[in-house]
Amino acid sequence: MNQVVRRSIVSAGGLLIALLGLVVMIGWYTHNLLVLQISASFAPMPFNTALGFLLCGLGFVAASRQRRREPQVLGGVVAVLGTLTLLQYGFGWDLGIDQVLMESYVLVETSHPGRMAPNSALCFLLIGLALMFSTRGFRVVFLGIAVGGLGWVALFGYLSGVESSYGWEHWTRMAVHAALGFVILGTLAVIVGLDRTNSQILSVWLPAAGALGGVFVSALLWQALRTDDIEQRKVTIRSQADGVANFLEARVGQSVLNLNRMGGRWNRLGGISREEWENDARSYLTDDPVYHFLLRLGPKFQQEWAVSSSGVAIPNLKPFLETISARETGLAGPFDIESDHPTLLILFSLEYDGYLCSGLYLDPMFGSLETDLEGYGVAVHYEGREIYRRATSSRQDGSEGADFDMGGKRWQVLVWEEDDNKPWMGIKIPLVVLVAGVSCSLMLGISLFFMLRSQFALRENRKAQAQLVRRNTLLQEREQALGQANEELTQFVWGASHDLREPLRAITGFLKLLKKRLGSRFDDQEQNFLEEALAGSRRSQKLLDSLRTMLTAETETQSRAKEKISSNKALDEASENLKILIDESGAQ
Repeated sequence: MNQVVRRSIVSAGGLLIALLGLVVMIGWYTHNLLVLQISASFAPMPFNTALGFLLCGLGFVAASRQRRREPQVLGGVVAVLGTLTLLQYGFGWDLGIDQVLMESYVLVETSHPGRMAPNSALCFLLIGLALMFSTRGFRVVFLGIAVGGLGWVALFGYLSGVESSYGWEHWTRMAVHAALGFVILGTLAVIVGLDRTNSQILSVWLPAAGALGGVFVSALLWQALRTDDIEQRKVTIRSQADGVANFLEARVGQSVLNLNRMGGRWNRLGGISREEWENDARSYLTDDPVYHFLLRLGPKFQQEWAVSSSGVAIPNLKPFLETISARETGLAGPFDIESDHPTLLILFSLEYDGYLCSGLYLDPMFGSLETDLEGYGVAVHYEGREIYRRATSSRQDGSEGADFDMGGKRWQVLVWEEDDNKPWMGIKIPLVVLVAGVSCSLMLGISLFFMLRSQFALRENRKAQAQLVRRNTLLQEREQALGQANEELTQFVWGASHDLREPLRAITGFLKLLKKRLGSRFDDQEQNFLEEALAGSRRSQKLLDSLRTMLTAETETQSRAKEKISSNKALDEASENLKILIDESGAQ
């Protein structure tokens, strides 16, 4: 992808993001819920979020045109908007920026009217920094990967139904089209960073950025899935606690109704015989093993009639019954009337001097929960006192409770997962996603590193080969020029030697005639001068002959075997050739 294509993509993407923000802003003014929410159950895109998209889009359009000031100013505004929103969430402030431009009238999945989601604010902070430092090359790539990762995780949450992927804590949720917008913004930031990074740095940092981005996205997905898993388990535990509470309320309530029915019959009939009452009481004890005993008490709680499931005598209950207020029906206990058998007392006031009292065993009542709550710990509190507990350890992490009133008394049920029932680290699928995501990211980073390094080495090799070809071409051109120059020099030397032969031959001939005709007239010194001139002429002739021979037989001379020569002889010949210059200069 060349630079022109990259900048065209950034410009088009910036215009698309700016258009997204502008359309949503218009949607707020025109009350177009489809534009604001996409779906009625989705969170709307707040007005400030749409404004941030408009500014970011314009910033990337300016960056694609190699502007410096405009992206910095727009990015700074977006970064400040994101930072202020995060400060509001972090410190519980209300700076009045959420609805300064538009009063929010759609509050679906919104914790604060008009306030963008915290993950949206973080994305705007990062993308604002990317615009401010758009000339810093690869730093922008890291910021873009972080923004794109947050957007992808939010989109995954909408597609998979994992709410914690696009919503943090109980705060405002990121809108689905906002998540898509952040994916595009992150991609644009990566392209801008790559456009301003040289290939050698790119081959090292791009794999690292890709691996870190994958790890970042994997960690976000793991956290989202883990949070969703925890929430789902809380819902399950809470439903178990509600089930236990409903069971206890129904079970004890049924016993209260039974006693009320016995007491109402007594009051309607003005009393019944002891035999009839005992038969009725035995039927209740036979049908329901929860009943421990049924009593007919006098006005001062003295026992008059008694029927017990165990057949043993019932101890004096006056100290226990005095704790029940003077109501038609009341609860008290549980009391350890028999060793290790906590018993709940129900009292019904009769119209004719006395009371009916039933004692309920708690053990059989709670024992029926053993199968239904396998894998869970259970604790039941009555008026703040624990009356039942079933757990393999004293820990009750993550317990969920259900409170209810019964018989004028406060009951509380706590249920929690036992350690044996918990998945490892509280999760299974989230951990698999994390490990797989990190592993794939690292392998992708390593593969990308070697691929880019090989491409960089290939490009450098091609550059070296091209440079070598250029040098070889230049060398060939220079060699050709040198050969042509040598050929011209050879032709020149050949012509010069040919032209000098005749004048030199004439000089030699005239010197010989001069010696022949006038030699007898010269003295010894003049004779010597004449001989020197003749010798020099002959040497010049010899040099010209040698030069012509060399030019005509160059190949033969190059292929001739090397032979030894006398250096003294060569020195003598050179000295003879230069004798006149030596004599004129006075050299020794």
